[in-house]
Amino acid sequence: MYRSIALEQRIEHLRGELSALEAEERELAATLEAQERATAAREASLAAHGPGGGARGASILCIPLIVGGLLLVAVLAVPLEICIGHEIQREADENIVPILLLAIPALVATVIAWPYRGVAARYRGASVAGVALVAVAIAIVAAGLAGVL
Repeated sequence: MYRSIALEQRIEHLRGELSALEAEERELAATLEAQERATAAREASLAAHGPGGGARGASILCIPLIVGGLLLVAVLAVPLEICIGHEIQREADENIVPILLLAIPALVATVIAWPYRGVAARYRGASVAGVALVAVAIAIVAAGLAGVL
């Protein structure tokens, strides 16, 4: 008699725990489903508004013009960088910073084109060209300091 009462109490306690666990499982499943919906909504938003997404409107058409203009300025600045590079040997403190400042358009073009490098080959090429022009500026500084220019 005593044993069956204790067992029944234990069974009731276990049923209560099972009910609590089932309620927690339902709550976690609902939370998981809500998070999956939110993730799907964020993925859709990224696909629509991220690099290469959305309508091909004025904003996507402006990017090649901006990047191209910055790269053109960077290419035109290379002879000026070389002219300044000749003076580095004599006055290094005053001439290194201007050369590096002239590399800023190439760096900005790279930063703008980098997220779109998977969209089109022209952005990949612009990223490579921008990095190359920044490397040219650094090479001019190094050559000037070494006395090669």
